[in-house]
Amino acid sequence: MKGLEAPVWLVDPSGSMYHYETELAAALSGHVARLALFASPRQRDATYPAPPQVPPRRGLSLAAVGLSSTKRIMGVSGFTMDYYLNEAYFMSRLLLARQRPLVHIQFLSLLATSGLDLSLLRQIKRHAAALVYTVHNILPHDSADRQAVVERYRQVYGLVDHLIVHTAAQRERLQGDFDVPGAKVSVIPHGPLFHRLALPSRAEARRELGLDEAPVLLHFGQMRPYKGTEVLLQALPGVIERIGPVHVLLVGMATPQRERELRQMIEDLNIRDFVLTRFAYAASEELATYCAAADLAVMPYHEIDQSGVLLTLMALGVPIAASNVEGVAETIGQTGLGAVYEPNTPAALAQALLSALADPDTTLVMAGRARRYAQDTLSWERIAADTAAVYARVLGV
Repeated sequence: MKGLEAPVWLVDPSGSMYHYETELAAALSGHVARLALFASPRQRDATYPAPPQVPPRRGLSLAAVGLSSTKRIMGVSGFTMDYYLNEAYFMSRLLLARQRPLVHIQFLSLLATSGLDLSLLRQIKRHAAALVYTVHNILPHDSADRQAVVERYRQVYGLVDHLIVHTAAQRERLQGDFDVPGAKVSVIPHGPLFHRLALPSRAEARRELGLDEAPVLLHFGQMRPYKGTEVLLQALPGVIERIGPVHVLLVGMATPQRERELRQMIEDLNIRDFVLTRFAYAASEELATYCAAADLAVMPYHEIDQSGVLLTLMALGVPIAASNVEGVAETIGQTGLGAVYEPNTPAALAQALLSALADPDTTLVMAGRARRYAQDTLSWERIAADTAAVYARVLGV
């Protein structure tokens, strides 16, 4: 018998949190009797090793008629058209629902740039039994008009019935910067993604990528400015000077402008022979190869509330060197699960890399502890149980 009988609807109009919501929905299916996932059915990752019991994705996508997410019609991208199409579809179902559900918003991709999402939340609040919102990021990264964005998010945090964050630092910031009562915020960790991947051997992965036995550093994820990729590139000459050649794998999507910036920096630093770039989405099977080949994953972020990349690397047993910021510091810096260094400081990063590579035994011990921590403390079963408990408390059942 599943614990919570009230209907619960998880909502992500864009499907941007595809891997996260897939894991959460599957785990919640053992705790919530009537669970629905409203999210874009556009295929995000055909090779993802999804868990069993994932509820069907209820939504619409113009991909069914051949519209790609990047194609533009009358100045509007396929992504944006899908996004608002799915919001309209969700609201039509909500208005016709026989019993008001608890609505749990996973992500609103266009909230920072459009007032329509705030209006949507107000409508949901009127027609839902309760409104829960997961705060993956207190504020969106790299936003231009910061003050307007802050005000919009302040309204969101005041409007919803309950907020879920991933770290204690996030809760403190909501209380301090946005005057959110502590009782309105629950800290539930972000779980690992891609953790069911079967990694090839180190030798197999390196053969596939054409790499020799020089140390391999992996920098994975969307190449957005807040990820601090420049800091890694600036640190690399100092590392090469001390220990000789290394391979840096830059793997993840980048806008054309961002790709040009990074390629220019690679040329300016004269490190082209040491950097392998893959500025595109890496599906699960590719990620497995990159992780297996790496001696160390590098996360030189300028800022981050919490990172799915970090937790994935932990669960896969990849050693980590990361800047000592927000969620990273709370997850690995305070627990000895990875090497941390002073952020925005290439010299400090270079020293952290040299130390980790010089003592591989200690580095692998930390990685082993991180993997066990991800599998136990950050297990999706535990996350789902805590999330269902929040639902019951908000609903008063």
